Amino acid sequence: MKFPSSIYPKYTEGLQQAILSISNTPFVIYDIKFIEKTIKNIKKDFSINSNVKLFFAMKANNNVKILKIFKNLELGIDVSSIEELELANQIGFEKISFMNPAFKEFEKIEFTEKMMIDVDSESQLIKFLKIFPNEPFGIRIAEEGDYNIYGVSLNDSIFHKIQNSNAKELLKRIHFHRNNRSVDNLLQSVEVAKKLIREYPSIDTINLGGDLLNVYVENRKKFIQFLYYLKKDEILKNISIIFEPGDALIKYGAMLGTRVTNLKIDKKNNVQHLFLDSSSWICAPWLKSNTIVLLKKKTQEQEYYLHGNTMYPGDVFNHSPIKLPIVEENDILLFPEYGAYTLSNYRSFQLIKRPREYFFEDGIIKQ
Repeated sequence: MKFPSSIYPKYTEGLQQAILSISNTPFVIYDIKFIEKTIKNIKKDFSINSNVKLFFAMKANNNVKILKIFKNLELGIDVSSIEELELANQIGFEKISFMNPAFKEFEKIEFTEKMMIDVDSESQLIKFLKIFPNEPFGIRIAEEGDYNIYGVSLNDSIFHKIQNSNAKELLKRIHFHRNNRSVDNLLQSVEVAKKLIREYPSIDTINLGGDLLNVYVENRKKFIQFLYYLKKDEILKNISIIFEPGDALIKYGAMLGTRVTNLKIDKKNNVQHLFLDSSSWICAPWLKSNTIVLLKKKTQEQEYYLHGNTMYPGDVFNHSPIKLPIVEENDILLFPEYGAYTLSNYRSFQLIKRPREYFFEDGIIKQ
């Protein structure tokens, strides 16, 4: 498989042969060595600026074994629910970032020094300060020209409240996440951040969000120049910078294996429909894998539509015909981009069971 950047290593030798030993489909298999190398490669790029910290977005993948890898490699964790927060604490993450605009039950949180809570509105700030009147907090910022229901504008009443209370000294972080991510967007966010730092000297952290698959992985050279800029800027020299990648860290580290159960031939349009024992709509509603691998060596090709195993008409793996080596019933197809926002998005539609999860480690398959 061709990856979008050299930060991704080759899949571990023996992985495909090991997959052939798995009889039960569907399954998701993680390449542990690949994941660890990817994390280390990304950390190396970001290490050019010692103020930069990486926090994995748990919403991308909440498998406990995978989360422990991130924890052991000293990443922080980004959580968005009380359940994710509890899991992060169980695993033992040293730094936790929490933000959810709908959250109100702050009394359920045991505030500790390792926690960073960012609020999304004046209403949420009031609830936070009622439970934690002397604890630091952050604010998510909505920038001009970027339609997003999350965050507050710079002229929001929340800043008036902060200016006229002891909360001014408790404001420690500002949090950004723009819809259309690019290095130029990040530079705009940083300029907004610098303006707020001048006005609120208590701010010591900027959270620049995630979506690094586009802004960093596919524009690596320009992004590294951006990291150097952050390092040299006089206002930012003592400011911690947080990024919250999900896709970039884990997307390519897992594959979905699914078996062809039935084949339907459309003679009129000269195309064939494959029905699989897994569901695109249940498992991966946000993405369609760009690569599909048939675990058989064949030369002739045929165009196929790939359908999931539900009765939902939109349960398709590809919206236009895809060319594959000739496929037969009972063949196994691999979708190599299944590490992020797949099983963490799983739905219980038709009570279909989740794919089993396996781990390829030290040359063997483990559960």
